[in-house]
Amino acid sequence: MRHLLVLMLFCCSFLAAADLKWMTNFQEATTLSKESNKPVVILFTGSDWCAWCTKAEKEIFNTPDFQAATLNKFLFVKADFPLNTDLPLDLVIQNEKLKNQYGVKGFPTIVVISPSGEVLGSLGYKEGGGAKFAETLLSLSAKKA
Repeated sequence: MRHLLVLMLFCCSFLAAADLKWMTNFQEATTLSKESNKPVVILFTGSDWCAWCTKAEKEIFNTPDFQAATLNKFLFVKADFPLNTDLPLDLVIQNEKLKNQYGVKGFPTIVVISPSGEVLGSLGYKEGGGAKFAETLLSLSAKKA
């Protein structure tokens, strides 16, 4: 029984460690992207007011299928535009600059860029779940090869 408990705790800690890690510093992400040769996925979101953004987080990004399919294949950056939460000024400035740079007009918008900074694609929320969305991102990232 004790061995089973230890095994369960190990598995749970492994799954927790596999959770998607969101960065907020775009410059840091692009530097890591060049070093690791991984594309960057930028999620433009209104985390505390945008219903479609919440839906995308729940039905796509937070699913085990999405996380398993994209693990170690991308770097993820969240550019948030909350209405009821204060962000540090440098983050507000960075996110606004990114929004303008990538021509974001609505939320959520997901932009995929190559390690060299080339835009590989831009999309919004799509039904179908995490695995299907991961397939779309993987096909966009194949453009860099």
